[in-house]
Amino acid sequence: KLSSGLKHIKKSAGIVAKQGSKINFSWGGAAKMVLKVGLAVAAAGYALLKFVDVNTRASHELSLTSQKLGIAVKELSVLKFIAGQSNVQLIQLTNAIKTVSEKAVANSSDFKRWGISLRDVNKKTKSGLRLFKDAAKVVSELGSSSLKAAAANQLFGESGVQLMPVLEMGTEGMEKMAIKAKHVGAVVDQWSADMASTFQVEMKNASTAIGGV
Repeated sequence: KLSSGLKHIKKSAGIVAKQGSKINFSWGGAAKMVLKVGLAVAAAGYALLKFVDVNTRASHELSLTSQKLGIAVKELSVLKFIAGQSNVQLIQLTNAIKTVSEKAVANSSDFKRWGISLRDVNKKTKSGLRLFKDAAKVVSELGSSSLKAAAANQLFGESGVQLMPVLEMGTEGMEKMAIKAKHVGAVVDQWSADMASTFQVEMKNASTAIGGV
């Protein structure tokens, strides 16, 4: 079991060392040190990689959420950044996107009331994320706070008002936030998320093997 654990530790370190620079892992160099010193100090290496584990977990979770919602990891990471900057939880945004998606399928008249088209220029039903952004644009352009609240609640349900810090940005504000997210390194692409997921699997295998020693 110990041998198996060490194997997974080394494999985890290899993932970070070889791919760290591509996915902005600042600890890629540290992982290379784990490989250089060898398995004789694997315990120290394992402790280091546990630190890396915490930093990759968020990307891994984004990947899982992406699969559930059908939203690209990159878009989801931008939403997460926007949520964090607005004191809103990511799950509140994803729930709102699910709500508008369900209403679109049901051909809800709520969208028509606020002048939001359910279909794009090609007559295809818009994605939940596209509808969310369109709805945010409408809310942001409404005159009074009471009207904004009414629109938010009708389009997104009872929790609509809680999303106001994001909705009031409108599409233009969200685009600016997306640029900022990229500038600070908060955007995660699919490749990076996949690497993080692979790392998570190896660390879990290592933890299981070492825990059984």
